[in-house]
Amino acid sequence: GERYNGHPLIECLDVAFIGPWGEGGGGSDCKTDRYAQAYAEAFPDTLRVALFGGSQLASGIKHGSGWRIDCFGDKSSGCDQGDNWIPNHLGYDHMHDVYPIHLARSGAQETWRTAPVYLETCGYPIAWYQTNRDIDFILQQGHKYHATYFMPKQTYLPDEWIPKFKTFLRHLGYRFVFRQATINTELSVGKALNFLAWIENVGVAPLYHKYNFAIRFRQGSNEWIHELKNIQVSEWLPGDIVIEEDIPLPQGIKPGYVQLAAGLIKPGEENAAIRFAVKEQFNNGWVDLQGLEIKA
Repeated sequence: GERYNGHPLIECLDVAFIGPWGEGGGGSDCKTDRYAQAYAEAFPDTLRVALFGGSQLASGIKHGSGWRIDCFGDKSSGCDQGDNWIPNHLGYDHMHDVYPIHLARSGAQETWRTAPVYLETCGYPIAWYQTNRDIDFILQQGHKYHATYFMPKQTYLPDEWIPKFKTFLRHLGYRFVFRQATINTELSVGKALNFLAWIENVGVAPLYHKYNFAIRFRQGSNEWIHELKNIQVSEWLPGDIVIEEDIPLPQGIKPGYVQLAAGLIKPGEENAAIRFAVKEQFNNGWVDLQGLEIKA
């Protein structure tokens, strides 16, 4: 933890336990809880996920982790297939008989709001295709769980299902669409910019890492970046986000034209680190908001 907590190259940490398949087990409920607590204390600034199973899930959530399932897509091939329907006592699978039930029992249904959900397959999607599994149901469940990560392992994906996977991945995690911005196009030096914006998260989850929404002012060779630190980007859940702020003009700005842009930056930095899902943006990720005229 002293070496790797908060490391910028670590996206997420999988809380691992010694067990019968390398990641399961964990011992008694007491030991599992102590282990989850140790990870939380060592990595308070790193996203963590706990395996979906036994007391690992409940302990991980208790100490601020998200969760990971490792058999996503495990669905009996005969279910809902007309005459080939498999009776419940013969058609046990994770997608029907484990995940929805254990999620509810563990109180994990709302943890996606503050911690990530990770989908890992135990088999391969090509096997889903070969055994005629219901791909639409599987992917719909992934969106329902508000997942951010999908790991199908290194394998060939069926050509026929590529469009379905593209649509699925397009809305996995966050997807911020900058819908509209309204500004006063004429402003006097010393006054505030009245800024109103509508952003929509058309994904299924928030952005868990720390970023700030910022406005960039450019006039000639001068540039100023104003971070709106009171706006909690990590709380941009699926749906509408409205930003309404009076932003003071930067000191040193002069009468004349000022170009405006909006972006998501790491605190204290100047580069737009997260791209919005719009065409109206510069190559460096800042969204073009046109500009305004500053009067004396």
